[in-house]
Amino acid sequence: MARLSDIRLRRSAVSGSIPSISNLNLGELALNTADGKVYMKKSVGGTDSVVEVGGANSGIASTFTAYEYTATANQTTFSGSDNYSNTLAYNTGTPPKVQVFMNGILLDEGSSADYTGTNGTSVVLTTGADAGDLVQIHAYKSDVSVSSNINLGDNKKLQFGDAQDLQIYHDSSNSYIRDVGTGNLIIEGSSQLKLTGPAGDYFMGQNNGSAYLYHAGSLKLYTTSTGVQTTGTVNVNGAYALPTSDGSAGQALVTNGSGVLSFATVSGGAVTSMSDTDGDTKIQFEESSDEDIIRFDTGGIERVRVGIDSSSDSTLEIVRTGVPASRGQLTFNGSGLVTDVSSGYHSLIVRNAGSEHFRINSSGNVGIGTSAPMSHLHVNKDTAGHNTDGITLGKVEANGWIDTNEEMGRLSWAASYGSSFTPAIGAYISAKADANWNGNEAPTRLGFFTAPENSLTPVERLRIDKDGRVGINNTSPSSQYFNNLVV
Repeated sequence: MARLSDIRLRRSAVSGSIPSISNLNLGELALNTADGKVYMKKSVGGTDSVVEVGGANSGIASTFTAYEYTATANQTTFSGSDNYSNTLAYNTGTPPKVQVFMNGILLDEGSSADYTGTNGTSVVLTTGADAGDLVQIHAYKSDVSVSSNINLGDNKKLQFGDAQDLQIYHDSSNSYIRDVGTGNLIIEGSSQLKLTGPAGDYFMGQNNGSAYLYHAGSLKLYTTSTGVQTTGTVNVNGAYALPTSDGSAGQALVTNGSGVLSFATVSGGAVTSMSDTDGDTKIQFEESSDEDIIRFDTGGIERVRVGIDSSSDSTLEIVRTGVPASRGQLTFNGSGLVTDVSSGYHSLIVRNAGSEHFRINSSGNVGIGTSAPMSHLHVNKDTAGHNTDGITLGKVEANGWIDTNEEMGRLSWAASYGSSFTPAIGAYISAKADANWNGNEAPTRLGFFTAPENSLTPVERLRIDKDGRVGINNTSPSSQYFNNLVV
């Protein structure tokens, strides 16, 4: 770079006066003292021009702004419009990008100093100003306006975001728009989004509409409200080419073994199975007495069966190896969940995290907490010491509480009678609230009921009330002894 011996100045006091190229030499500055502007002569590629230093034609506009406020008595906060209707704004940080002067004296920034600036729109003095004090605030803002080219060398990046996540740059061969953070790179258009080049479009997407893919400027694939449309040949994994025209009704898509697919009529009018290369894993379509079945086989053995039974109920059967083909080990049909618990086959078992919690064995016994239920219902807890768990009957309400005489539940005994085998309840134990419940008490009584001869309605025979009083044939025992006891 050539070194000039000095920087020479020209000046003019005429407003609007701008020097011409011939008025200035390279490195020479011109001052317009009427407009407060500075001009210089530059030369790029042999072309000379005159530009305003710091003006719109220089590329980046000024980011420094001065604000002036006339204080009122004890005023501490200065924000909004200043004496010249300029609204205070500055960049925050540590320290904030702002300087404050009081009557021409520079103040110190900080919570224990003269002022603080934390929000970018106001400055707060530690001590209130006097009426008439002149407060001048010099602020720096990051917003810039660019009116000419910004020239960056290879691998020099425009970076955006607090962590410089978004980067735009060019290396010696390629150009990049790159997001290096943890979020997404979103490119959004209000109506359409296009990727295009000298040979034509690559991609176009319409807002709430279709998306288009092009090859060498020619449309090859686009989406519609009902699916996808293509033009030309579609290659699947580079091995199969789909036919370009539709087949006839009832035809299937078949291959000639050399990568060519076409529509053809299949023997029997339908494809009955799909399988892997060695044929031991397949999906089969079968029909037996109008009971249509779809079979899923692995390892050459039937595993799952889907269809309808003779009652036209939909069925899903999980087939156990060795179970006769006429039934599944686990079946879902119109009768509900059905399991094969014949001799030699498994029980219905429910496990959680590998631990058994519930079982119905081949005898129909239900075990909770045990794999060997000893009766129709066996509830067990494998624990040392006291067992405080059990069976709970109740009426826990989502939005309510129990009042006096409301019943919580019953433990009943039933049998059938008569030639029609009508069921009836002959006895039960009932629990009722003996007074209103609240957060501090739950008064309860137990009633023991049996049905007398010539009646199907059980009658209360014994009561234990909330105070532990026992009444036999007496629903209001007055003390802790038997009332109306008949011996």
